[in-house]
Amino acid sequence: MPPHLPQELIEAIVEEVPSESLAACSLTATAFVACSQRRLFQWMSLSDTPAYERAALLLASSPYLGPYFRYLILDLREVPQDYGHLESILAGLSEIEFLAISGDYDGYDRSASNQIGDNPSLIDFLSLATLRGLALHCLVDVPASLVARAFSSFEEILLSLITIANDEDQDPESSSSPAELWHVGVSTDSDESVLVFLLQPKRIQSLHHLRRLSVVLPPIPDSRQYRFEELLIACSENLDSLELELETSPTYIPTLPALTRLQLWLDLVLTKTPAELHSIVASNHRIHSPPQGFNPRVSGSSSPSPNVDG
Repeated sequence: MPPHLPQELIEAIVEEVPSESLAACSLTATAFVACSQRRLFQWMSLSDTPAYERAALLLASSPYLGPYFRYLILDLREVPQDYGHLESILAGLSEIEFLAISGDYDGYDRSASNQIGDNPSLIDFLSLATLRGLALHCLVDVPASLVARAFSSFEEILLSLITIANDEDQDPESSSSPAELWHVGVSTDSDESVLVFLLQPKRIQSLHHLRRLSVVLPPIPDSRQYRFEELLIACSENLDSLELELETSPTYIPTLPALTRLQLWLDLVLTKTPAELHSIVASNHRIHSPPQGFNPRVSGSSSPSPNVDG
């Protein structure tokens, strides 16, 4: 290959190579190695201790690969306290943009350990300058201060099947120039600790700027519907996309002047008929999809999916 071939052209060629052929592509010419590896090593997903051990060995033997990774998915169910391999892995990843952390909380057993707190290196990693998004799944008693820091730093936050523990004394004040938080996802907030956290005065300012809200919730008692309604109201000013997956039909959707995309998934047993719900949606005249395009997915399952679509 000519040594003067522009780097932009090399990168354009590699960008068109199918993922399954990237490894072979990196062996065809020296000029292709870095571009191919940059695509090959974008994701790291660790689900058990052998995977953590292999990843630590990889980064120790080839530290130049660390900056290639952009997405990190950590399953902490088998991770012990102060896990050395986790600490060394995080130290070698300097360009991560999205971090997903999952634990072993099933929504019932609150005795599950707080795995985030068990590994201080993971808490420190949340201060990485390149991080733009965070997903927390199946974690119990996540410190409110940690989630608050995420709200002031990240653009996208997904909270699925977690509980938030109040540590108000450690909750930082809202940043004078917070990150442009555009998407929040809330899924299966059975004890409503997430809703309570979101509706605190310190968080309302962040919600005002949201452009996308994704909500998956179990049945909401009538006595607590107000929290769900307050969440929608807090987000209403700039919300462009709203996705709701609920076991009970919403009785109220506020005026959403900027809304252009609305998706509703509802359980088969409704407190309102689809026709009545149709009238609620139709009252939001700014939705680009006209009322006749409203087509709620009516599900016969007893509970919605526990995951928020990211």
